Amino acid sequence: MAVWPLELPALPLHDGYQEQAPDVTVRTEFDAGPAQVRRRASTGVRQFSLQFILDNDEIAVLEAFYYNTLEGGALAFDYAHPRTGVTGEFRFLSPPSYQPVTPEDYRVAFQLELLP
Repeated sequence: MAVWPLELPALPLHDGYQEQAPDVTVRTEFDAGPAQVRRRASTGVRQFSLQFILDNDEIAVLEAFYYNTLEGGALAFDYAHPRTGVTGEFRFLSPPSYQPVTPEDYRVAFQLELLP
């Protein structure tokens, strides 16, 4: 299994970090009365929005990891959960996007999912 590159920061920026707990229920609406809610699964996929400040060399490492090692984001990789620090199996939900911060640095944003 691939591992998050050591050449990249381990933790994302606090501003821009977002974590969505998995929805493990199914909700059924009726014509009258309250909706029925039941558990669909015992576990689910947790989603993350992450942002990093990277320079051009670090972006090259990220792109090689994303496009070559992970085959364009199709494969999963080991990464430490940004909040808990526990290593889990993650996968990209979106390719990285880049926004200039300085002439040398970029705000890099992407979404990941933590697989059950």
